[in-house]
Amino acid sequence: MRNIVVGAFICFWGIVACYGQPTLTPKQQQLTETYKSNQDSPIDIDADSYTSPDIYDENTNEEEDVDKHELDGEVGKKTAPAGSGLKIFGHDIFDGSGQVFDPDLIALPPADYTLSPGDNLIVNVWGRVELSLNLTVDREGKVFIPKVGEIIAVGNTFEQFKQKLNNKLSKLYSDYQISAALGKLRQIRIYVFGEVIRPGGYSLSSLATLLHALYTAGGITHKGSMRNIQLIRNTRIFNKHDLYDLLLKGDTSGDLKLLSGDVVYVPVAGPLVSVSGEVRRPAIYELSANERLSDLIQLAGGANPTALLESISLDRIGPNDFRILKDLNLSDSTNIDANNILLKDGDKINVLSMYDYHTNLVQLEGYVKHPGAYGLTDSMRVSDLIGNGEQLIENTYLSRADLFRRHYDGKKELIPVNLKEIIEGNSNHDYYLQSADRLVVYSNDQITRTKHINIKGEIRNPGKYALYDNMKLSDLIFLAGNLTKQAYLVQCEIARVNPGHLPDIIVVNLEDIYINNNQDADIAIQEDDCVFVRQIPDWKPVQIVTIEGEVQFPGKYAIHHKNEKLSDLIKRAGGLTPTAFPEGASFNRQSIESDISRRNIGQIINNTQEVRLDSMGHTITDTRVLFDPEQLNRIIIDLPELYKKPGSPSDIVLMDADYVYIPAVPTGVQVVGAVAANGTISFRKGKKAKHYIAQAGGLTPDGDESGLRLVRPNGKVYYGRKGRSRKVELGDVIIVPSKIKQKTNWGKIISTTATVIGSMATTIFIVDRLK
Repeated sequence: MRNIVVGAFICFWGIVACYGQPTLTPKQQQLTETYKSNQDSPIDIDADSYTSPDIYDENTNEEEDVDKHELDGEVGKKTAPAGSGLKIFGHDIFDGSGQVFDPDLIALPPADYTLSPGDNLIVNVWGRVELSLNLTVDREGKVFIPKVGEIIAVGNTFEQFKQKLNNKLSKLYSDYQISAALGKLRQIRIYVFGEVIRPGGYSLSSLATLLHALYTAGGITHKGSMRNIQLIRNTRIFNKHDLYDLLLKGDTSGDLKLLSGDVVYVPVAGPLVSVSGEVRRPAIYELSANERLSDLIQLAGGANPTALLESISLDRIGPNDFRILKDLNLSDSTNIDANNILLKDGDKINVLSMYDYHTNLVQLEGYVKHPGAYGLTDSMRVSDLIGNGEQLIENTYLSRADLFRRHYDGKKELIPVNLKEIIEGNSNHDYYLQSADRLVVYSNDQITRTKHINIKGEIRNPGKYALYDNMKLSDLIFLAGNLTKQAYLVQCEIARVNPGHLPDIIVVNLEDIYINNNQDADIAIQEDDCVFVRQIPDWKPVQIVTIEGEVQFPGKYAIHHKNEKLSDLIKRAGGLTPTAFPEGASFNRQSIESDISRRNIGQIINNTQEVRLDSMGHTITDTRVLFDPEQLNRIIIDLPELYKKPGSPSDIVLMDADYVYIPAVPTGVQVVGAVAANGTISFRKGKKAKHYIAQAGGLTPDGDESGLRLVRPNGKVYYGRKGRSRKVELGDVIIVPSKIKQKTNWGKIISTTATVIGSMATTIFIVDRLK
């Protein structure tokens, strides 16, 4: 029965094979063809193959490309400013095919291409061993090969890696040959921000450059800079690229290769100027630093042969938002500096054609309502050009305008014109105009010198102020913020310029102006006057002193009268407490430090230091005197003597910011320095320093008893024998310094002595022979 079933099955499939094939889906057909191709390819059973594990996602830019083309024409369109009639130069390079900027992925990478994580390597070995390796650099920068181990690839060029691989294989195999090639290149992540069509992050080939990144981001908007594209690497500006170098010179040196994490930033464009007319490439151009008219014409490809360089029109925004129209002459080499001007943002340059130049035109420029070119009519005068004054603006300087005229022989003439006389109908000043005349009108601000006056002293805002017509002293004081409360009204001085002599001094009583309302005392101010408002004699703000420590009412006190003394302050503070230690009272005056600084004491000390030279001739300064002005603020006082004899030298007159501190009774005597144990020893009346040194364990081997210092609580210091012989008081400090030891180099002394003696003997021998 089983044989019958099998036979029927075979017959069925035979009939199917004879009469038709089953219909396969496209996916099934693809799989079938792949299977057949694998079956047909020879299998080398002797060759070992290895493929690195796929640790990287197969990231391609297909989805990004789809998004990019879908967004084209919708987001951030690049259009020139409305109404300009000219395109911004260079922006159209991003309108073409992206293949112009795509890196060549088929050609061999450059010789300096360094391997990084994600790069793919194809290695084949044949001979006594056959290997087929498909390697990918992992995130640690290494590749793994069975039986060989790990090889560091990151940072190596392809040839360096090939040499490393060969060294590894030579330890395992012999009689073989090796070939290697780069497979799929790694992807890098870069960011494009600023004035681009689609800012954001992009995954690009490791061969991508700055231009490729810009194109991937859709190009630069009409607001973006073409001349200051920044490549930011590791949070710092790594390079700045001027696209004009590429567009005008073909220079690609600034088109740097990108690294993962780089940021390409396009800032807002710099100053923009337009050039039209007889130039080879009329457009709107972005300026870099200090570019002039001739530089702009060079950017525009130069002037056409038909250009009229004698009459280049400049349209510029002037003061008070009026536009200025000016003719420039680049053909005049004798006055090139005045015509080859620095350009400004918003300038419009028009290079006229010699065929469009009309001989019956005159120019009106400067401070007028409608500057520009006007047709010259028969018997046309200056009054006709200015519309009998209707062209003039308020604040126009009427005493003079300049009429520039060029004669047929090429000579130029400057004719002063009095506009005021012309408006009043004086025909002697109303000149007839000629072809190519140029009338320039000025404002009062351009011609008239600004007048100033000064005010100093007890005024809220002292300084320089503009002088106005009919200005008086009270007007100046008001403009300067009025008088301060300590201003001395009885005597105010005005120093007035007296040409050829010392200034005149005018004394004014401000009480007559502000209290007595005497208008005659409020004198008129003149140019360059300098007003001095004095301070009330002996006027001072509240002066505060501070007393702390062992007094009944410590705190801050205002100085009551000019000659208030320390004893008065202690009485106001309630006197000393029972635990006060007047012998240790300290008195600090902050003004001493500033006084010392004003007297330049620190610089004097530095200039008087000993100066020596080292073996190389360099200056060495020994800082033997350490100077700290702050330490000089303390004044040594004897408070017990002050109590015995009021008015003694210790009873100091108080000043602002004085600080007094009266400590409590100390616990003993301090011993510091070169003794066995630094510390505080209990006080015993009548004992000298030797007793306390012994209590501190005695001197150390390097202790210098002869240099002993005894410091009293009030700041007095006794040195040497005076310090050792005096009886120590409660609160004293005993300081024992260390001896200064100098090591004697007997070997050097003997060597030097022998050299000297030998030299002397030689000298005596020579002298004896010469006799």
